[in-house]
Formats: sequence, structure tokens, C-alpha cells
Amino acid sequence: MFKIMVRVTRISAAAATLLMPLHASAQDAPKLTLSDMAQMQHMLMQQIKPCIPPHAAVQMGKVILRVRMNPNGTLAGAPVVLSSTSAADGSILIRAFSRCITPETPLRFSPEKYAAWKEFNYTSERLPH
Repeated sequence: MFKIMVRVTRISAAAATLLMPLHASAQDAPKLTLSDMAQMQHMLMQQIKPCIPPHAAVQMGKVILRVRMNPNGTLAGAPVVLSSTSAADGSILIRAFSRCITPETPLRFSPEKYAAWKEFNYTSERLPH
């Protein structure tokens, strides 16, 4: 049903996500396994999905965000839109990240692998029905 590294987890029946660590190739950085990335994607989607309005999740086009994280699982700043089919879609996703990843509700990624997930590109795109 899913292609590994392409579409591992879903927002809804109409969208897919991809989490791509930017520092995975650094020689001293811990490596993320496919299982690690799938687990991180699942945790991320479980956390931000409630902050995406239902109508937006179904209608959202492709959005690519650059996300920087602190070691404690909070955002190191607002995500940056690298590409988006519409400005509204990018804004909706940035707001969802900012509302749902807070000091009170950080992401619980593996602290030992922080160097691999401290900065990543997050892609959300609409899938064909």
C-alpha cells in the first residue's frame, strides 16, 4: 500500500507525508533507519493532525517545510515554507506545527539521534483518490 521512503504515513485518505532529515549524511551524525523515520512521521502526524482544520487536510496541495528542532523536541523557530501549491496551504501547515509542538507538548523523538533530526524537510501532499 505504501512505498517506503516515499509515502509512509497518511494525514487523511487524501494526503501523504515525507520526513527527510537534512543531516543524515553527516559522518558523525547517527543514522535514522526506515523504522525510525516511519515512527517519527507517525508521531509528528499524530501531534499536528488535530491542529489542521478538516477541510484543509482534504484540500491541501503539496507543501514542503524546513523544520528546525531543539533537543527537547520543541521547534527551534517557525517552520519555513520551501515550496507550496498555495500560500494558504503553507500558512495552515506552519500554524499547525506552531500550535501543536510546544514546550508543553514537545515531540518525543530519540534524544540520542538528535543530530539526525534537528533539521528536516517535511512534505505534505495530496494523493489521488
